[in-house]
Amino acid sequence: MKASLLGKRALSSVLHSSGFLAKKLKDAAAGRVLILMYHRIVDGVVARGLGHEGMYVDPETFENHLRFMKRHFLVVSLAEALDLLEQRSGKNDPGESPLCAITFDDGWRDVYENAYPLLRSHGMAATVFLPTGFIGTRNWLWMDRLARLLNTWNLGKEKRGIRTSVGSFLRRQGVTGVADDMELHGIIGAMKRLRQEEIERILRALSEEGGAAPISEERVFLAWEEVGEMYQSGLVRFGSHTESHRILTTLSDDEVAWELRRSKERLVAEGVVDPTFIPFAYPNGNHTDRIAAMVHEAGYGLAVTTEKGWNRAKPVPDAYRLKRIGVHQDIASTDAMFCCRLAGIF
Repeated sequence: MKASLLGKRALSSVLHSSGFLAKKLKDAAAGRVLILMYHRIVDGVVARGLGHEGMYVDPETFENHLRFMKRHFLVVSLAEALDLLEQRSGKNDPGESPLCAITFDDGWRDVYENAYPLLRSHGMAATVFLPTGFIGTRNWLWMDRLARLLNTWNLGKEKRGIRTSVGSFLRRQGVTGVADDMELHGIIGAMKRLRQEEIERILRALSEEGGAAPISEERVFLAWEEVGEMYQSGLVRFGSHTESHRILTTLSDDEVAWELRRSKERLVAEGVVDPTFIPFAYPNGNHTDRIAAMVHEAGYGLAVTTEKGWNRAKPVPDAYRLKRIGVHQDIASTDAMFCCRLAGIF
């Protein structure tokens, strides 16, 4: 474990045992609703192999989170959370538990295999945002394809006589802000500013220069049958994460409109949403005033961002810019660390 994480673990334990965290969490919850953001629920070895260190929580930790939330929160759906917050007029009476909604981005297969059984066991609601063009397919997001290409590059660069660094190669391809020794998450962050067509061109160039990564037939996203089963349970609700998971701020208005319309049409056609209330999540959290207005105009009931924080009842929160608190294993592996994350300390 890195020194910084060891320090956070020690600090969280001290704050927890002193009672400071309980007060801090109570203060944070007053007149607000908490929306949690998860991605993958998988074993750490699997996550690291996929380059998803900052996107996963292991199943045991996730169940501990559910137990923690059951003790301290009223966990409800997104729609119920906003309605109840309004009914409470921005206050939590002493006998009322603070409100919390659980969300998952991307619609990974492990949500069905690992998260859903635990949600069902504990009777807790959640919302999953689906990039509808990937559901029921064996396609991979470009970030995961990039991770496989970089692994191939690094493993075989001597064998193929590659003398340049990945960072240098990417800079020659027009990717700015990429250092020679940059880790995967930094490279992904730099490439997220590009349009999808440019990203695809760079991935092809990487494959040609470094050797093609083996094509995987593994299905990593949910199947529509799994989505339907979870929806029928009454516990899991679904929303849109666009059709293609392209970052909306890189698109034209017409392209944004297509993403919003196409994803909504698919969700309704599959019968896995209430057509009168479909929530939306911005890919990577990126949005503008114009995009938020377009999401509203497209008929979505609300939209969540990746901006960290709780949502106040007063002043009334912008329903198309709702904040969330992202959760991953490194900063939430114990109750004390999880509580620090929720309270805004980590």
